[in-house]
Amino acid sequence: MCDFYNKPVSRLIGQKNFTLQCFDTLCASIPFASIPLASALDSFVNMRRSVHKPGEKIIRQYAKGDNFYFILSGTAEAHHETEEENEQIIVSTLKTGDAFGEEALILGDGQHSTVIIKERTVLGVLDGQIYQKHVGNSLISTISVDAASNLYGLDNTVFLDIRYNDEFTMGSIKNCAHIPMHELRHRFNELDVSKKVIVFCRSGHRSKLGALLLRKQGFDAYSMDGGIIEWNIKMLNNAPFLATA
Repeated sequence: MCDFYNKPVSRLIGQKNFTLQCFDTLCASIPFASIPLASALDSFVNMRRSVHKPGEKIIRQYAKGDNFYFILSGTAEAHHETEEENEQIIVSTLKTGDAFGEEALILGDGQHSTVIIKERTVLGVLDGQIYQKHVGNSLISTISVDAASNLYGLDNTVFLDIRYNDEFTMGSIKNCAHIPMHELRHRFNELDVSKKVIVFCRSGHRSKLGALLLRKQGFDAYSMDGGIIEWNIKMLNNAPFLATA
């Protein structure tokens, strides 16, 4: 619970048609639990309340991201259209306390899934610029290839390739785990949450999203800068570390 309950704050939250319980839910979520309380409060009071019916599409895959969405009550599903199979798959069920839309804001590209409301749902909608101001890249931790190579082979560290299957079969880092990015939302439990996870892709862009998703699930996850391209350049003269088919 957020220990910030005085009359001015209560009145301020009440003016937004929210409750202190809603504020509690926000404060307990990632990433708001790890930012200053004043920043969490400012984010909360700048949210607008939005009520939605079953079947409504809140965001669409590939569309530009303008807002951050926080589920205050209700449920929704995230659907992803795969590039390999050109089909829609349900990648996650979102419930009270979950959020979506931040991937596009943080990475600066299109939405990575379509979110569809499953039952009457109340959302807190925060403008993307305010989200960036208070949260920004705080959820994404990166690691250089040099630093990652020092962790390679350690029992408490796993390397995770999130590229598509056809990319993976062309070659990857030896003994790494492989979960394609579009499957990570519903396969993350295949990973050991007690281990550090070094997430990599081809160039280091998609892996930021992978690390973000894992951190939201409580993993100590890092995106490897430069991806497998940089890894092979750095390891050119160190054969045991080279990515191979």
